[in-house]
Amino acid sequence: MTGVVHSILEATEDAVARELSRVPPGAAWVEIRADHLRAGSCASLVARSPLPAIVTVRTVGDGGGFDGSAGEKRRILEDALSAGAVLVDVEAGGPLADLAEGPLASRTILSLHGGACEPVALARAHDRLSRSRAMAAVRLIFQFSATAL
Repeated sequence: MTGVVHSILEATEDAVARELSRVPPGAAWVEIRADHLRAGSCASLVARSPLPAIVTVRTVGDGGGFDGSAGEKRRILEDALSAGAVLVDVEAGGPLADLAEGPLASRTILSLHGGACEPVALARAHDRLSRSRAMAAVRLIFQFSATAL
């Protein structure tokens, strides 16, 4: 996966559709943050995406806005894949991390958010994530601290 990802997080299906029509030149991928969407509307947006789509659903506890159940979140992601999303993004240690180990592993990004931006912590997190069957790319989102330097 190489290239710029244009991330879209909007409150309604119509607003996401408008943003899909405004993807900037040079973007290689679109990330649809489906925090405020449901399965059918997200799948429809994936099918209309002008670029390969990655779908992410972040709960409030993970820094997003999704307030549904883990089952609803799974339906959104699985329906997105059926509609043509090239990848879905799930949290390591979260209720859907099993997607990174099963038959959908090659279409799953495993993400880890939080933690200190320190070499030892980064190496440990990378080692943990790279042992999964998820696609080769993993996302590490850490907090930078000037005291870590």
